[in-house]
Amino acid sequence: KMSKREKMHVKSYLKGENTKTKSKDGSNGKALLNIDKRKQFGSSATIDNRKVKLSEDVAKFANGGHIERNEFRVPKSVKPPPPVDNTLKEITKKYLEQKEQEMLQYESEMEQKRRDEEIAKKMQETEEQLAEERRLAALQMENEKNDRDSKIEWDFSKKVYHIMRDTNNP
Repeated sequence: KMSKREKMHVKSYLKGENTKTKSKDGSNGKALLNIDKRKQFGSSATIDNRKVKLSEDVAKFANGGHIERNEFRVPKSVKPPPPVDNTLKEITKKYLEQKEQEMLQYESEMEQKRRDEEIAKKMQETEEQLAEERRLAALQMENEKNDRDSKIEWDFSKKVYHIMRDTNNP
């Protein structure tokens, strides 16, 4: 909210009256550099209601290099703006390349991890399968042994039976 004094200054500034203090133009939300209009591009200006002494060239180009009078010639002391600095682009490019490298490294690490997990899973399955085969082989061997033992017992009992039969029946 503006004070009465600021409102008065803004009104007189908009009318084009000569005022010592200029207010900031709130139309686009930016604090503009207002050049004192009494002196044609004079050496003083206000930034955010503070008087600032400017060199003449700066004062002339204070409004973004915009010159309001056509008859004004650009003095030779004013240099053209420096060429666009590409360092920001280069930094951005390097940063993006670095991020891409990190992503590739992360993806390769994840791929390696996944492969290691698959190998570990296969090894575990193979170990389980081998353990199952060993268990089945042990069972089969035990069954065969039991079969042999029972056959031996059967043969022995048959022989005993025959011997008993033969001895009982001369």
